[in-house]
Amino acid sequence: MLRVFFFVLMLLLSAQSGAQPYPSKPIKLVVPFPPGGVADIIARPLAESLSNYLGQSVVVDNKGGATGTIGASFVANAPPDGYTLLLGTSNEITMSPTLFKTLPYDPNTAFTPITPVGDFPNVLVVPGVTVTTWNGVLAPAKLPPKLAKQLHEAIVHVAEEPSFKEKMLSVGVEPTTSLSAEFSVRIRAEYEKWSTLIKRSGMTVE
Repeated sequence: MLRVFFFVLMLLLSAQSGAQPYPSKPIKLVVPFPPGGVADIIARPLAESLSNYLGQSVVVDNKGGATGTIGASFVANAPPDGYTLLLGTSNEITMSPTLFKTLPYDPNTAFTPITPVGDFPNVLVVPGVTVTTWNGVLAPAKLPPKLAKQLHEAIVHVAEEPSFKEKMLSVGVEPTTSLSAEFSVRIRAEYEKWSTLIKRSGMTVE
């Protein structure tokens, strides 16, 4: 019996020693739009600062197309291990899902919202409403809470650095962060708002 106990103990210790701290490899930050847009302009300094803070490379990966839904779908289907993140916007998370008849992801269940990082105000969109477009970091659904907390702390830290804020303000983006739960509430509220507006307008996209 004692021999079995020590055998199990050695297995547990071996498993713990073999576990690598996060992050142990480069992180991919997916931008669902081509280079040069607002989301891309936000993502690049954010990735650079995160790389320095985490001690691991954060690589921007532009996956544009279909008004942002291709990149968002890629992240939604990625493993929830913290190594694939989305620099998402309200466009493909709260607007497009209410406009397209079919979409390969449900914005309310496919992601783990981490935090917004910047608002781009006074954007006029169909059906004629002035809105604030947010940009924020999301991970695939079912991200372990420990990783979600670690990512939130890291992203908020770099997003609140004076140098990052200065870069955002220079391109007309208002820096902003929030608790993950608050970000989730904001996403769901905006989704419901757009869903109501689109239904009233009768607009749909195949």
